[in-house]
Amino acid sequence: MSIVRKQRAGGLDSLVGTPGGGMRIFMGTILAAALVMFADPGFAAPACGGPGGYAEVAVNDAQEAIRLGCGWDPNEPRWSTDFNVHYSWCVNASADAVWGDQGEYKIRRRQLSRCSQCRDYANQAKAAVDQNTELHCNQTGDRWNPDPEAHFNWCMGLSNGETDILSFTWFDDQCRQETDARNAAIGACYIAHPPKIGQSQSPLTVEQPCASGETRLPSNACCAKTMVSACGECCAAGQAPNAATGTCLLAVTQPASQVPPSQTPSPEVPR
Repeated sequence: MSIVRKQRAGGLDSLVGTPGGGMRIFMGTILAAALVMFADPGFAAPACGGPGGYAEVAVNDAQEAIRLGCGWDPNEPRWSTDFNVHYSWCVNASADAVWGDQGEYKIRRRQLSRCSQCRDYANQAKAAVDQNTELHCNQTGDRWNPDPEAHFNWCMGLSNGETDILSFTWFDDQCRQETDARNAAIGACYIAHPPKIGQSQSPLTVEQPCASGETRLPSNACCAKTMVSACGECCAAGQAPNAATGTCLLAVTQPASQVPPSQTPSPEVPR
């Protein structure tokens, strides 16, 4: 800031009293203002604190994390529900630290997407476990644990050592495999032992298992595995799941060379 003032002062000393000096002073003022805007972190204030700005989104994300029961400490700055905590950090941080691929905004959104998907996964697991009990299918093991938090914690603990968007595809596939295995077991049980008259018949047991390559969504619809977003939405043609937002966005073709090698985690139930 002091350098800019010296430049402006120098410009005034050299231009006053010369032909065209008034215009030069005006242009020098505009240039100085531009330098201040790009040099001063405070210029980012509207993006940090305005409607839809960083701080507002951060607070909304933190509140959603609490609603989903993600388990993160709200006393940690990243998951604070205090607007001023996020705003004060943002106005003093670089644009890359805020909005970059490894910036706070995208890291928080990726983590929240993971939590949201794991909560959906746990809810689907609990529904299948309830059907296992109701239909007397006698399925046992960790995959059929009646505690939904056990399934949620298993999901949240999945890791292949990667943090980019390709890791999301790997992670998403592990959850689908477990969900499909439960649905297939319940479907086979229903066919072999259909509910008796007067016994509850929920959509999960009435519907046949989804086709190969598909998975059942919380809405009970089947969708291609590669087209399901972290929020449980079936992406339309021309769209693809996006890890950063957890929603469906226009598809972007990625080179085959970037796809990570297949890695197989430990399933919830011993094979």
